[in-house]
Amino acid sequence: NGIPPFNYGANTAGTGLYIDFFSGNIGNPGFDYYWDFGDNQGVGTGAVANYTYAQAGTYYVCLETTNLATGEICNEC
Repeated sequence: NGIPPFNYGANTAGTGLYIDFFSGNIGNPGFDYYWDFGDNQGVGTGAVANYTYAQAGTYYVCLETTNLATGEICNEC
């Protein structure tokens, strides 16, 4: 599919459980992005997303990437 996996990292400048998420496809305008942060509360869009979790825990985060030219959808969790 040619879409690299996403990465994440704690944002120490934020408060609480603030996490930055980065698509492996940053800078390519030919894609749509939909993030599910795994806590049944929050979702996001864009190649880069930020999220603050309400509680500490382990979360199963997923990124759905759609190639706008071909319609191909890639899910990465």
